[in-house]
Amino acid sequence: MLYCGQTVESAQCEDLLAAPHHPYTQALIRAMPDFGRSLPHKSRLNTLPGAIPSLEHLPIGCRLGPRCPYAQKQCIETPRLRPVKNHLFACHFPLNMEEQ
Repeated sequence: MLYCGQTVESAQCEDLLAAPHHPYTQALIRAMPDFGRSLPHKSRLNTLPGAIPSLEHLPIGCRLGPRCPYAQKQCIETPRLRPVKNHLFACHFPLNMEEQ
């Protein structure tokens, strides 16, 4: 998974869908429409707040930081890719870690 030219998460597709560790991956999964259920006409999909930054003016630290619902002060530092089992992610506050 890439965000603004940076790898934020890498794993087998099934693992990403079942337990994403990066908020961007989670946001993409939540944005997928569920064609198995009826949606009200013109209903909106889930999105992250804000806009994708210009590649000429990227945020300091985590590139998702300004749009991330979990961002904290530490996010001004660039997170490194960390391995957990067969899963790589770059986030100071990873999601779904209780399952690891």
